[in-house]
Amino acid sequence: MKQFFLIFTLGLAILFSCTSKKDNNPLVKKNIAPSLEITGFENDTLVFVLDTDYPFIFKASDELIDPEIKLRVIGGTGQVTFLDTSNLGIFNATYKPFSRGEHKIEITISDGLADAIEILTVFFAANQPPLAVITATELSRDLENLLFTYEFSPSASIDRDSDITSASWNLDGNLVEKLFTETFQFTFDYYASYRIELTVTDEHDSTNTTVQTIDNSRPIASFTVTPSAEGQNGDNITLNAANSQSPNGDITSYMWLNKTPAGRIDILNEATTNRFAYTLNLPVGSNAIGLVVNDAAGNTSDTTWTDFTVLNTPPEADFDAEIGFEQIVITNNESEDIDPDDVLTFQWYVNDSLLQNYTDQLTPTINIQGDNFVLRLDVTDNHNATTSTSANLNVPGSPVAQFLILNVNVNNETHNLETATFDATASTAGNLSNGIDRYTWFIRPQNGLSTVLADTGAAFKELSIAHIVGVYEIGLIITNDEGLQSERLWQELTVLNSNPTAEFSVQSGASRSATVSSNNSMDIDPEQTINYFWFIDGIEDVAKRSIKLPIWTGLPLGQRTIMLRVEDNAGGSAELTQTVFIQ
Repeated sequence: MKQFFLIFTLGLAILFSCTSKKDNNPLVKKNIAPSLEITGFENDTLVFVLDTDYPFIFKASDELIDPEIKLRVIGGTGQVTFLDTSNLGIFNATYKPFSRGEHKIEITISDGLADAIEILTVFFAANQPPLAVITATELSRDLENLLFTYEFSPSASIDRDSDITSASWNLDGNLVEKLFTETFQFTFDYYASYRIELTVTDEHDSTNTTVQTIDNSRPIASFTVTPSAEGQNGDNITLNAANSQSPNGDITSYMWLNKTPAGRIDILNEATTNRFAYTLNLPVGSNAIGLVVNDAAGNTSDTTWTDFTVLNTPPEADFDAEIGFEQIVITNNESEDIDPDDVLTFQWYVNDSLLQNYTDQLTPTINIQGDNFVLRLDVTDNHNATTSTSANLNVPGSPVAQFLILNVNVNNETHNLETATFDATASTAGNLSNGIDRYTWFIRPQNGLSTVLADTGAAFKELSIAHIVGVYEIGLIITNDEGLQSERLWQELTVLNSNPTAEFSVQSGASRSATVSSNNSMDIDPEQTINYFWFIDGIEDVAKRSIKLPIWTGLPLGQRTIMLRVEDNAGGSAELTQTVFIQ
């Protein structure tokens, strides 16, 4: 019993002691949970290479002292290994995958009181082999020793998921090992076919091989140009292909080419002889003359090119002109440029002043006041060469019509039966003329056709107005003693509405009737209509509206007043009242 009591008492003491320490331990009360940040692998997707360790990094709170690290694989198959740490809380580890696909690594860091857990995910993909591409560039040909030199480069080869590290060449049995970034030159003999093989290797030892053949069993095109490698269009040159060679018999045909500055290739000539006399007709600039030959065995050579410079030839300026009143009409522009593909621009000058409205026009009609002029044409090609030509021209001036309308109000308004006077004394006969022979007057309604009012030799024209109410235009053309006519000048004339007149007589009759015996109401405006409104004792008799000679019966006895109101279709009106005694 005593032993039990001692053990129980000792247990209570230990329990009390532990509880007291835990309650008074500041680390328990103020513990801050650790943090965990995964920097991870270099990429989320990596190339799977067997037996390869892939490093990764993660970071914890830097307040932690001697934390506990646990790493385990929870997705995929592989081996994770913890390496070391730094005083900044950065941890290094490696992961060795055993299979392709998605892998997950659980990282746990603990300070003894709390844990931080994160999952690191990475995908391991199969390595894609590279693609080998040969770039072979011919550098030179030694026709005397029948050698040709090429530069070889693997730089066009590609690898989508890793880097290419090396390039192995087999040049028809000649082995060459190079870094992927290196190019090199190799010289071959003519008249043979060579097998070029390139193998590229990536950083994961995957390889790819490609083969290309360089065939030099074909003929060789060679030629000279005389007298020189430059000239102007129209010059004659000779192309001599006598030095062309073939290992398979005679050369049977020669095709001459030209590559323009824009890169277009044209055929100049095809022949069976090795000499070609050519009159230059090429675009200005740096051309290249080429030759392709065929031999008796049916083999075709590569194209041999020689640079040839075509110098610009200035254009020629030439034009013909006809003279009219206040006009110069260019009837023919024979300006030209013998350089093909050249574009010509045209600028016209009068007395050294550029006519902006006619810039770049080939055959303009130039409207100009009559006088003596020097007309100049500058023709410029697209290589900025300019040629000029000019002509002295005496341009007759046209007459100018001017007139006033008199006897009307300030707004050029009048009524029918009034007289308007047209005064054209201010008109001028024009340059190089001795006077005005004819004055031709016109009238036209708005948006209508014009008609001739008069054709006279006098500068005055009086006209008694007799036209439909509305707006008109009065026009004038004058003709001088040279037979030249002016432009037609128009001025507006408005014919105002004239009110109608009301005139009628009325008499009484039997049965208490009244009869309008005459109605002489009228309107002086041509083609106008009038309407009649009748009133008895101030009240309109609507039944008699529009009746010219109405009759009333059954009227009340006594004196009656009858009024007529006349209205025209333009709103003008007149009234007249008559008295009649009904008995």
